[in-house]
Amino acid sequence: MPDRIWNAAEYTRLSRDDGDKAESNSITSQKEIIRDYVRRHPEFVIVKEYADDGYSGVNFERPGFKQMMEDIKAKKIDCVICKDLSRFARNYIDAGRYLEKIFPFMGVRFIAINDNYDSCGEKAQSDALIVPFKNLINDAYCRDISVKIRSQLDIKRKMGDFIGAFAPYGYRKDEANRNRLVVDEEAARTVELIRHCETFRRAKGLPEISYEVGTEEVHGGLADERTFDTFIAELKARLAREGLSDIWPCFIVGKVGTDLHTTLFDTEVARSLTAKVRPLGSYIKGHYTDGVSNPQDYPLCGMGAANVGPEFTMSEYDGLAELERTEQKLLAEGRIAMRSRITETLERLVEASGRWKKWLLPAEEGSAFGALSAERRTWLVKTGCRYIWQEPEALVARQRLYDNLRRVGMDPEEVVLGRIEHDMDKYFYAFNLVDLNNLL
Repeated sequence: MPDRIWNAAEYTRLSRDDGDKAESNSITSQKEIIRDYVRRHPEFVIVKEYADDGYSGVNFERPGFKQMMEDIKAKKIDCVICKDLSRFARNYIDAGRYLEKIFPFMGVRFIAINDNYDSCGEKAQSDALIVPFKNLINDAYCRDISVKIRSQLDIKRKMGDFIGAFAPYGYRKDEANRNRLVVDEEAARTVELIRHCETFRRAKGLPEISYEVGTEEVHGGLADERTFDTFIAELKARLAREGLSDIWPCFIVGKVGTDLHTTLFDTEVARSLTAKVRPLGSYIKGHYTDGVSNPQDYPLCGMGAANVGPEFTMSEYDGLAELERTEQKLLAEGRIAMRSRITETLERLVEASGRWKKWLLPAEEGSAFGALSAERRTWLVKTGCRYIWQEPEALVARQRLYDNLRRVGMDPEEVVLGRIEHDMDKYFYAFNLVDLNNLL
């Protein structure tokens, strides 16, 4: 038994801006190196994983690093393990300050595996010269790469290539050449659809329609306030030109700080967007409210609606996965004859649908589904299940699962519905919808 057990933090970082090689320095690769090291050293217990994917090492303004430091201050962590020194930082001065002053003062052990550095190891004294030298090399390498990247971007700009991450309003990136912009008139398509609906409605003498407009982009509504303002102005002008000035949307989907990878609703942006559309008779609808940590702020900011969908799909998947674990126990006990393989079926169907590709992170672009980590594959399957629930294979697997569990007296559908209802209750209370029908 080791003399002491260290509560270790697994810290990983990747940034293409620093010239990191995506394959060898991928977050998954770093994690595997750290975990292999911990398996061979029983004195370490990984308490928590911290990852900064897409953050430069030239400063410490990184969410994962900040959270790690908070946990260190709270005495939850007393050891930090990285693949190498460059994963920790590429800033010579700040890296030295942490390794030589802050960590020793806080009683934190630091290990850089590939650099063979351990602040509590026998080589700690000889590393007094080597470690600062390596940090200096990492710093110089990053600065050199930064200059080269800026030079390359300058060349692209002079050639007329678009180098931004997101296309400005009215344009989209050409699928064949991502450095080329092509016209994408969102407002024009919106008005075209409204005109089609209104022509049919008026010809048939049908009641008025309440419209909801916005975009279908993955990262949530109209991307920023400048884009939002342009869309509103274009929509109003185009409706007028079509003789549809009396038509205006009830809901406008806007980006209020949320997408599938975030959990904080931005109250400041929400109030700003609400103030823009209320004089027009519209409400803002938040895109991707799933898993938001502060849903109670929606009504307080004047929001009119929220899009919640993937979260309930995830609840449904979790309910089915829970039932499958029970099914596996029954199979081992010989109480059922055949497994449903529900989660395997769902993963295969989601992969085949191709829907998962639109949720890939920047560092994952172009990756095959099987090349992603198990954690990411599970997340993508849980999110993408809503597109394949009605596939025949999915229906058959679910029915087989339910039949297996009903044979032993369980009500599997109630378990799944209970999961979903539990998560829905959060929004009923946060949005003040409890007993709403009695008030209408």
